[in-house]
Amino acid sequence: MRTRRGIGGAAAAGLVIATLLLGSGPARAANAGVPFRAAFEGQIAFTSETTVAWSGTGLGMQLGAATGGGNIVLTGGDESCPGGVANVHTATLTAADGDTLTLTGHDVGCPISAYEFQGSGHWTVTGGTGRFAGVTGSGSVSAHANFATGAFTISWTGSLAL
Repeated sequence: MRTRRGIGGAAAAGLVIATLLLGSGPARAANAGVPFRAAFEGQIAFTSETTVAWSGTGLGMQLGAATGGGNIVLTGGDESCPGGVANVHTATLTAADGDTLTLTGHDVGCPISAYEFQGSGHWTVTGGTGRFAGVTGSGSVSAHANFATGAFTISWTGSLAL
């Protein structure tokens, strides 16, 4: 009987440890990546020969209705498309409650007319406040800018680790 109690006690301890370990696994997996999508539109304009500023409004998963703004730094030509322009852009998205999510993107803008570009690339989270403090994440970005009208659209797709 002692042997059975010893095995039973060890088995119970093992079951508790396994339950704790397995219980924490799904929680980590759930936080490892929640879908993130956001789409914004607004105004865009050159602020120098190599910098562009933008501001606008949009909607996003985890954000709700939000405002956004940022800058784009043109870093040079890119041969992935004729006349392509490599750039780094920073976007700060502000939710209605004031919490912010900052994304930094690396992409290429391809000209589709004299003053119009279509861009695509990738982004990573580089900052956040409130519920976005300490968040990480990444994904793809797609944008359209018409410098003749000063209008742009941009969308981010990916995941966030909350």
